[in-house]
Amino acid sequence: MKWLEKKSIPFEDLWEKAVDFHGHEGPYLVAGLRMGVYILQALSSRGYSDLKLIVESPPFTPYTCVLDGLQVSTGCTFGKGNIVLVPSISKDIRVLAICGGKRVFLTLPSDIQEKFREWTDETSVEEAAQRAMELGEGIFSLEAC
Repeated sequence: MKWLEKKSIPFEDLWEKAVDFHGHEGPYLVAGLRMGVYILQALSSRGYSDLKLIVESPPFTPYTCVLDGLQVSTGCTFGKGNIVLVPSISKDIRVLAICGGKRVFLTLPSDIQEKFREWTDETSVEEAAQRAMELGEGIFSLEAC
């Protein structure tokens, strides 16, 4: 994952890599990418081994698609053990990122997820992904740790 060494990689290039990794476009993949990019910047992390992610989510799709976006954007992987899924019955997806002594806590709230469902039902999962891209960092909420 050499592309993470460049802090200024265009989001479109990262998106292409995420779609290749995940297998298709989707709004939850967009959310994971946006969250991961924000986490790296907020914590001044280079990703990979200096970062740990704890993700609370329902343990099934489409919710878990966020995990693929996080893995591609941060370099955290289940194989390295620096991303952990905590199964939840809540529909909100929460991500706690830890780097050194710094932490950031993000949520993909249910109202945004409802938009994802509406867009997918109205059009397609690919179009829903494009609409999710337009939300930018507004796709998630920053919470107090």
